Amino acid sequence: MKNISEFYWQADKFRLMAKREKSPEQKAVLTKMADTWEGMAKDREAELMMQRFNKAINANSTDLPALSSSDKS
Repeated sequence: MKNISEFYWQADKFRLMAKREKSPEQKAVLTKMADTWEGMAKDREAELMMQRFNKAINANSTDLPALSSSDKS
């Protein structure tokens, strides 16, 4: 799996190419590719955040008191 910084690096690379492109059609394609790479970076950031959150919840679940059957309703 790619590092988040690699996704952003790819996005920046495509934005730079789009900035230099004269053709509006090509500029639009390159910008869309940059947006896609940036979206993948943000998705990966969110995925890692959820993994950290779940890990923290699981680590702290041993500190929580167990619910009795009467507490669950």
